[in-house]
Amino acid sequence: AAKGGEKKLRALKDVVGVGKATLRSPQKTIEAEYRRIYLPPGNALAIKDYTIPVLGTVQAGSLPDALLHLIMPVSVLVMFNVAAWSRFVRTSMLEVLRQDYVRTARAKGLQERVVIAKHALRNALIPFITIVVFSIPGAFSGAIITETVFNWPGMGRLYFDALGRTDYPVAMSLLLITAFLTVCATLLSDILYTVVDPRIRLS
Repeated sequence: AAKGGEKKLRALKDVVGVGKATLRSPQKTIEAEYRRIYLPPGNALAIKDYTIPVLGTVQAGSLPDALLHLIMPVSVLVMFNVAAWSRFVRTSMLEVLRQDYVRTARAKGLQERVVIAKHALRNALIPFITIVVFSIPGAFSGAIITETVFNWPGMGRLYFDALGRTDYPVAMSLLLITAFLTVCATLLSDILYTVVDPRIRLS
């Protein structure tokens, strides 16, 4: 019984040691601890409802702090995209307003806001949807420059570091995720076309 208790105590110390190494020690120490107890690196380990994430992006109890540190990088990405999208919508809107069906709607005596919102804007959003939807895979796959500047451990930095370490399984996994998101974005764009494009009717 005493030997069994010692083995359980030793196993518990090993598990707790892995937790401490994951939270505080460098990457090599973490890998050494994993190999010492024959656990494959990259798995999440739970100790008393305390989940140790694989990438260390958000640790238990630190979600508010992580959200606070996301304000600046997210703002940079959003402002960059919104500036480009707003100019694209403006150009598309000016082109649509010169079309014959817009002049016809005005000739019928419709209010200007109805002409803009119902007839012009819907047609101007068709190419805009394509740009926005296909930017979703890029947003989820990470922004390497932004993550590097703000020192955020996102998917972009993970992919860049994996290529630097010739860690091809990680790089291929991230490419597979990006390809899957691209397929989903294509499906989403087709669905949104049926909502925006007045020429499409579902029968």
